[in-house]
Amino acid sequence: MTPLLIILALAIGCSLGLMGGGGSILTVPVLIYGAGIVPLTASSYSLCIVGCAALVGAGLLARRGNVEYKTALIFSVPSFLAVYMIRKYLLPFLPDPILIFDRHVVSKNIFILSTFVAVMIFAGTQMIINAGRPDTSVPINLKIPYIRVILDALLVGSTAGFVGAGGGFLIIPALVSFLGLPMRLAVGTSLLIIGINSLMGFAGDLQNHVELNAHFLFYFTLLTCIGVVAGAYFSDFIEVKRLKQTFGWFVLSVAFFIAAKEILQ
Repeated sequence: MTPLLIILALAIGCSLGLMGGGGSILTVPVLIYGAGIVPLTASSYSLCIVGCAALVGAGLLARRGNVEYKTALIFSVPSFLAVYMIRKYLLPFLPDPILIFDRHVVSKNIFILSTFVAVMIFAGTQMIINAGRPDTSVPINLKIPYIRVILDALLVGSTAGFVGAGGGFLIIPALVSFLGLPMRLAVGTSLLIIGINSLMGFAGDLQNHVELNAHFLFYFTLLTCIGVVAGAYFSDFIEVKRLKQTFGWFVLSVAFFIAAKEILQ
């Protein structure tokens, strides 16, 4: 593993520990362009890496009382069912190529990458927009809007399953807006949900006998987990709002780079 990949793995974990999401959106591009892994396989690796790292972060924050288990359970069940079904049944049966028109061929990998770019643009934009907003959450709602939570959970699970991202950029706004969780509690709860979702999706891939480089996957995951520990520690000292805004612009830049290199060529 190159020094650059080591630094990037640590950075991905650190952002998860700091913000409860965000870093997972960069795992797939890092694996594709840094390690030369094809998009579909990179999304499988990403689910394992992000899932393990998120559970480590959730465990650290749970010790501080920053995980709301009932909320995590309500959100996780429909979400992990969606991600498992997508990885187990939808992706393996997508045709390759997806589409042929005139002389243009849209391969399965390009289709997944295009979807991922769209998700990155949305995620980066949301980070920038929401970065400056104060934490106006109220005490946890006594009446949970189950329909809205389930629909959002299905969206998160489908997104995570298809592109291999954790979905924290969708989970945290839902936890804060729908359920009234304070931001620090939302971060820890988000990590628990991301961990469950991602590992369920990876389990679906294992059942489909996806090819893995176990040595690479183990060390990249280990480094990402170390990054999560560092991020969780520094979360008490770093202004996360400014970090989110900067990170959002970075995510947008990576999305436009991928689009220019792979999709619009």
